[in-house]
Amino acid sequence: MPVVGEVTIRGVTYASVKVAAFALGVTPSSVWRARQVGSLESVGLGRNGPAPMVVRVRGMIYPSVKAAAADLGVTGQAVYKAITTGREDVLGTGPMPVGRGGGSAGGRFCDRAAKARADKRQVLDEVGVLNAAKT
Repeated sequence: MPVVGEVTIRGVTYASVKVAAFALGVTPSSVWRARQVGSLESVGLGRNGPAPMVVRVRGMIYPSVKAAAADLGVTGQAVYKAITTGREDVLGTGPMPVGRGGGSAGGRFCDRAAKARADKRQVLDEVGVLNAAKT
């Protein structure tokens, strides 16, 4: 059982909040606040705000929206939009209809990156690069 005043952060037990704060390069109030909200493991790491949101796209689990976007070749905004509209099963597979109204890419694609990839494929196909690579 910890002694009153002791605080354990990432496996290291400090004699007091003040000692822990000095060792981690933060203020004592930061340690107290982290203790109150249950985030002692992240105190002194330079990460403010909530932990990254774990997302599941096409059966794959990603540690954050940024990681999912990077892996699928889309923007973070496209990931959020796919999750909120229930289309995470088709995210990153190519052109996605986004409904009526156009959107930033003319209405046929979920984001500008998807439109750019489709345009590039069309140009390469017209030049014959894609067909030559398939044979």
